[in-house]
Amino acid sequence: MLVSAPDDHTYGLSAANRNLIVGMATFCLLVFGPIVSLGKVWPLAMFGIPIALWLIFKYWGSKWDLDDVDNDRINRAIFGAAAGALLVGASLEYTSKYHLECDQSVQTRDGRECVGEEVPVKGGDVEAAFLLVVLAGFAFWRATCRPLDG
Repeated sequence: MLVSAPDDHTYGLSAANRNLIVGMATFCLLVFGPIVSLGKVWPLAMFGIPIALWLIFKYWGSKWDLDDVDNDRINRAIFGAAAGALLVGASLEYTSKYHLECDQSVQTRDGRECVGEEVPVKGGDVEAAFLLVVLAGFAFWRATCRPLDG
């Protein structure tokens, strides 16, 4: 009688990595999506691409020869790449020749709201660069930290 080892590890692309990849793709579609209107194609692109990615990774990701260590490495690589992209964005924001600022704003209950025009101002956007560095620090920390469960 052939006895197999207990299956205490899952194989294939983990659900966390699948959701992370689909979430990052959706975020990129929302932020860097088309500037011109796509008309009736827009909902298909905004909902169809993430759903198709999720289904593809659900089906074919389970067939990949990945264990827990491989999934951890994929997760760290994704966050490491995000940290690098955020640092590049921070550098570009900080060293740009011009950025846009609001020329008139009003105080609201939630903070300040721009009611004027956005005008080009000489120099880089230090606040945006700082925010991107903070986000890059979080992504770098996530890429290099020890897993919480082990």
